[in-house]
Amino acid sequence: MIIDFSCTIGPWAFRRLEVSTVEGTRRALRREGIDRAVVSSLPAVLYKNPHAGNEQLVEELGGPSRFFIPFAVLNPSFPGWREDLRRSAEELGMKGLRLYPNYQRFSLRSRETQALVRAAAELGWVTCVSVRLEDERFHHWRMKVPPTPPAQVAQLACDLPEATIVLSGGSHPDLAAFFSAVGDAPNAHAELGWVKSPLEAVKTCVGQFGAERLLMGTSFPFDVPWCGTDKITRADIPNPAKQQILGGNARRLLGLS
Repeated sequence: MIIDFSCTIGPWAFRRLEVSTVEGTRRALRREGIDRAVVSSLPAVLYKNPHAGNEQLVEELGGPSRFFIPFAVLNPSFPGWREDLRRSAEELGMKGLRLYPNYQRFSLRSRETQALVRAAAELGWVTCVSVRLEDERFHHWRMKVPPTPPAQVAQLACDLPEATIVLSGGSHPDLAAFFSAVGDAPNAHAELGWVKSPLEAVKTCVGQFGAERLLMGTSFPFDVPWCGTDKITRADIPNPAKQQILGGNARRLLGLS
């Protein structure tokens, strides 16, 4: 089973995306042999109350999905996040949490953020923390958003060992900084959607960080999905390591049979 751990659906305020619908996304990912996809609402990134985006996503999914695994986007600095978390789990059927501290301007060290991540862990949820969504060179000139420092994500993982933390949207240097800071912490993982260099990048990552901590991500629709899968299937690494990264690790973290 191949599982995409980094996918978003919906329109983006700053440019027209080639694919932004549920069905279009499903087709694009299935074309590359992807069986399931962790998905979150793209409009929620910029909504003042991101929970409105969660509701919009579930409405567009049309109920429980055998393909998509929805993650809630929540802002711990927004009043009412506790109720939004409850509704995400009980009413919307969300299965995890996705945070955008750089876009939504909250601290990963704040008491509210740590309370949110702790509450998500109590639900059995994975928490994905986004370093970036798109290449900073493509940002709108009135909306330059710096990446989330990987060291801050690492500190979150160290502060909350009971929470499963996935660094999302990180380059190879970001992953190196993240894993260097977390050491052997078993709750720290990263998806590879934004790892595009050096040459043989996946082989390098496996050698440095271990295949058991890595997940396949496409970063779709900001990147084409075949980049996410091909960099792993073509990597010069043992087949068991490929299977772990392509889906085995994700199944374990998500509790999928």
